[in-house]
Amino acid sequence: MRWLGVFFDRKLSFKKHVEIMATRALSTISGLRILANSVRGLSVLNARLLYKTVVLPVLTFASPVWFTGV
Repeated sequence: MRWLGVFFDRKLSFKKHVEIMATRALSTISGLRILANSVRGLSVLNARLLYKTVVLPVLTFASPVWFTGV
């Protein structure tokens, strides 16, 4: 079940949510890889800025809900 962008399962383990968000982040990274190629791509600083502004929010979406602090 999905509610407000968070994927729930019957045991509230959030494993499905983490898997889906990790898949989305990987697809985003593969898209960024095209922009940051070594020949004519972005500089390292700009690639890192893109990663921090695009990929990290996808990975940490709703993390206060599912992260247990272990």
